[in-house]
Amino acid sequence: MKKCFLVRLVSFLLLITVIIMILPSCSNKKVYKIGIAKFEAHDAIATSTEGFRETVIAGLGGVENVQFIEYNIGRDKEYCDKIIQRFIDNDVDLIMANGTGALQAAAKATDTIPILGTSITDFESALNFEGAKGALGKNVSGTSDIAPIDGMLEVIMETVPDVKMVGIIYCSSESNSNYQVHRMNTLLKADGISVTMYPFENDKDLPAIAKTAAENSDVIYLPADNATSQMAEEIYKNTAPYGTPIIATGEETCEKCGIATLAINYKELGKKTGKMAVDILTGKEEIKNMEIAYQPNPTKKFNVDIGNEFGIQIPSGYEAF
Repeated sequence: MKKCFLVRLVSFLLLITVIIMILPSCSNKKVYKIGIAKFEAHDAIATSTEGFRETVIAGLGGVENVQFIEYNIGRDKEYCDKIIQRFIDNDVDLIMANGTGALQAAAKATDTIPILGTSITDFESALNFEGAKGALGKNVSGTSDIAPIDGMLEVIMETVPDVKMVGIIYCSSESNSNYQVHRMNTLLKADGISVTMYPFENDKDLPAIAKTAAENSDVIYLPADNATSQMAEEIYKNTAPYGTPIIATGEETCEKCGIATLAINYKELGKKTGKMAVDILTGKEEIKNMEIAYQPNPTKKFNVDIGNEFGIQIPSGYEAF
């Protein structure tokens, strides 16, 4: 009887020891801190952020395992710098920079905290880092939302086949726009099409510039940049009275002002960025070895409502929206 009691006592003490050993590890379970800087307040940025959050929460085992510190920047570069510094001061485990301005600020501020950019048109232009196409070998990677420029040229030619003059409206302060504009200008001129640039620096300049572009162009091309995305409805309001169709990069922008585009799924782009974040945070991959990711095979889409306003029918091979 005494021996049986001792066996039970030893077993009990062993059980208590195991519980004591387990409890600290449970209470100290890692909660990952992720800073999210959104440089604009338009649909593409919001949608990609949503996809990112959903994937990170699922990949890290639940919302209780991650803390998001999220800010809307609103294209204010000084405020963006402050927010990135706030992330650093809060010792975040990763920064998700949604938009070029946010990526530039984060890359300038830290070379140790992992930074994932998303909705970035061209990392090379954004970072002034020649060869920024694959793995960068540093603390920066992410996903690009660029639609192939030659594909956008094809969209112009298929929807407005008799085009002779293209006006390009873009924000001159965005490095992404400058890259796209230069490439499109080269391709159009190679096809014998005249091109006029209509750059703007701030929102107040845009209405007059948009009217001038519409008055003197057969079609307007909008590259992917945050300013034109945010001002898409204003652009349409000032160009529609002239009957000049717009080919807009990005489905969200095209839905507000354009007749056709190559559509990038921003929810999926955000999810891809979220998967990259999970792999970094769980130690599966190092960010310096992560290649910049792209969405393959963007979809040709046609805005039927605006197309009807301009008397343009949906071309073969396009998906209506």
